[in-house]
Amino acid sequence: MTEDEEAVFLRRLGDRLRLFRLARRLSQAELTSRADISRVFLSAAERGRHGANVLALRRLATALGVRLPELLDVDEPLAPTGHAAGTRRPAAIKDDGAAAR
Repeated sequence: MTEDEEAVFLRRLGDRLRLFRLARRLSQAELTSRADISRVFLSAAERGRHGANVLALRRLATALGVRLPELLDVDEPLAPTGHAAGTRRPAAIKDDGAAAR
């Protein structure tokens, strides 16, 4: 894997973390408390600036109520509900890609 591919992976993983967190209406502080990780760590991970270790990712997945493979599947698009696209309660999407309210 090239450095560019690693950067893309980390950015996508961060996007998934953020989307799962927001879909569950959790603040960073709430999630870090549940997962027993630092807020600085979560913030860096959500921005794709930190390659998280597997134990931290496992704690985050557990706190988010998802399986670790689901969290790591950066190639699987997520619906705005924080679920894999095409599964569980699909959300209506407007033409601009934003969730319809």
